Amino acid sequence: MSAGDLAAVLVSIAAVVTVVLVMLCVVWLNRTLAAVRQAAEQLQATLPGVEELAKTVEAANTELDRVEHLLDSAETVTATVGTASRLALGAVSSPVIRGLSMAAGAGRVVGSLRHRGEPDQPTHHKGRG
Repeated sequence: MSAGDLAAVLVSIAAVVTVVLVMLCVVWLNRTLAAVRQAAEQLQATLPGVEELAKTVEAANTELDRVEHLLDSAETVTATVGTASRLALGAVSSPVIRGLSMAAGAGRVVGSLRHRGEPDQPTHHKGRG
């Protein structure tokens, strides 16, 4: 075997190894491409679900805005009722207290007028001991 024959054998072996490596790369790329196609199909199948999810999120945001508006209205009503209650209490309690004071004073006057004609007797006040 001459040097030319040996070189031809080595080049042939290198060519076969290169062809095998290129074929392995092609197989690997083919599998990768199949996986990418499958992922794209799955993604395409989930798009309606994603669109529905986006609609649901939008509807939830709309409802949250409505609830926030209702809470603001409830706070306003609570503040208004609180103010009205304080005003009503002020308007009613003062005349009631005055009326009770006048009734108590009138009761004392009537009591003292009753006891004027009676002989002096020690007075017993309730609650005092």
